[in-house]
Amino acid sequence: MFDGRHRVTVTLPPIFADQLTGICGDCNGEKDDFRTKSGENVSQKANKFSLIGASYQVEDDSDKPETKCKVNDVNLTCSKEQTKECDFMNDKIFDACIEKIGASHLEEYLESCRIDVCSYHNDPTNSYSVFCRIIEGFATECETVGIFVNWREISQCPMKCKENEEFQHKTSSCQPSCADKSPNCTGSSQGCVCRQGFILSGEQCVPETQCGCIDNKIYMKVNEEIISADCKTKKICKPGNEVVTENITPCGENSHCGIERGKYACVCKENFILQDEKCVHAGE
Repeated sequence: MFDGRHRVTVTLPPIFADQLTGICGDCNGEKDDFRTKSGENVSQKANKFSLIGASYQVEDDSDKPETKCKVNDVNLTCSKEQTKECDFMNDKIFDACIEKIGASHLEEYLESCRIDVCSYHNDPTNSYSVFCRIIEGFATECETVGIFVNWREISQCPMKCKENEEFQHKTSSCQPSCADKSPNCTGSSQGCVCRQGFILSGEQCVPETQCGCIDNKIYMKVNEEIISADCKTKKICKPGNEVVTENITPCGENSHCGIERGKYACVCKENFILQDEKCVHAGE
């Protein structure tokens, strides 16, 4: 499960223990997975975490990323003073949580926090941002054992909510939406929710009167367009839950119907690029 920002959670039955690979290890219960994808043991290297992560990097086979992230090698020479904010996880507000998850689990989060904060010790803004993400992960772990901690205001790590949203430290994991106004779920979590009088339309909170359309069990926001699998027609959601179908211009020369950014569209063939709304040879 991806939280839409920085945290990915993968949960598997015990039967898969010792059969996994990747940056999280093989989940056999033993902390012995400081190896790269090729099997090289890097446990004694200061930048072992960077080496392991880089070895599992997978190139995108479709859309090319527009920007590249700056890579910081882990620096393990930080003093306790430089990573002191991580000790916030020892605050008494987390006592009930620590009692349930265990002190050893807390130490894992503390170590992770110190390593990540240390790697940005020359960049205070990003360093504190990293700290906040670590604490968020820790608080989420507390939620899984039924402990909800209102920690953000104390730690000065506010969650930035979008327009027409407000933050709640404990709310239902399933928020009402235009696609499902009465979701049935029992889970709770921290997060941003729509203010009173608003409802989720896709990822935005809109007045309930501005909900879109449901077509073949697929929700469409107002004015959203969905192109057919053959790129010959498109469906458009109009106000008032009205879906209209229109013919569209066939794909032009040097292009074909394919998937771009998760949707059907006319895309340029290999070795061709889009220029002035036409697909031209990349060498031109």
